[in-house]
Amino acid sequence: MEEAQEDYISLTNIARHKNPNEPKDIVKNWMRSKTTIEFLGLWEKLHNPKFKGVEFDSFAREAGSNSFVLSPTKWVETTLAIGIISKPGNNRIQTDAIKETLIPPIITKEQITTVYASEADLLNVALFGKTAR
Repeated sequence: MEEAQEDYISLTNIARHKNPNEPKDIVKNWMRSKTTIEFLGLWEKLHNPKFKGVEFDSFAREAGSNSFVLSPTKWVETTLAIGIISKPGNNRIQTDAIKETLIPPIITKEQITTVYASEADLLNVALFGKTAR
């Protein structure tokens, strides 16, 4: 059963702010990072019993090298990941993946809304280290 779309944030829409013509390149560059792969892999290990750890290990070893290239589609197909939905023209990431990483568990959902005015700001912090402002 696929998660409701509102449980996901569009990586493509966020990347469009950096490069309106080629947002997919921004997403692919983000996915090249070793820390991104480690983050995605850890989230999947915690939330996805069908996650293919051996395939993940191969990506984790290669991540960060100049020759490493990874698309959301390849990530999902190879590892059976559920934290990212990859569809033509729109890649989305599970909001819980971002929230669990950036916000300490003692903060309530109401406090999250106060701290981050929108999910877009939350993802901007995750991807770029700052809000849109």
